[in-house]
Amino acid sequence: MQKWQLAPLPIEGVVALVNGWGDKPRQSSGENEEPYPVPDTVGLGGNAAIEAATAAELVEVANRIHSVFASSDASEFARLLEHLVEDVGLTLRFATAGEEVREIWTIGDPSRKILAAATLSLVHRLRDVPDVRRLGVCTADDCVDVFADASPAGRRRYCTVTCQNRIRARTYRASRRP
Repeated sequence: MQKWQLAPLPIEGVVALVNGWGDKPRQSSGENEEPYPVPDTVGLGGNAAIEAATAAELVEVANRIHSVFASSDASEFARLLEHLVEDVGLTLRFATAGEEVREIWTIGDPSRKILAAATLSLVHRLRDVPDVRRLGVCTADDCVDVFADASPAGRRRYCTVTCQNRIRARTYRASRRP
């Protein structure tokens, strides 16, 4: 069986994919009737697989990946990620060039390339930053967008500054009421 080499999506691209095409994020933000974003406008331009994909394919990937971001703890996160790795058939190989050894990830079914690339992004992210609290769902009451925390303190809990400010303003107004 032929194997196709795979590169991960940038983690920011995975976040954009989930928030732009995922059913739950679109529903919570009232975007169900809006057209899906153009890949170029959310940092996913130049990826041939994404540009060639149908909206239904991107929605499926976004929904599968959203469930990993929404996991309740590290054990569930690991279980869901392991299931995705197995489901898409990610295989690790090593290639050498002189004294260098490089990892090569492959899949057997090219139709699963986008889901596999998004899954591989999460694998690489956890290898570099093993704290699963740095990948999550916005804690604002009315938002289910996902985020990838790259802050030095690692305390991000909102998808955007807009959500954070909306909650802070709501909390401030509530504290000022008699």
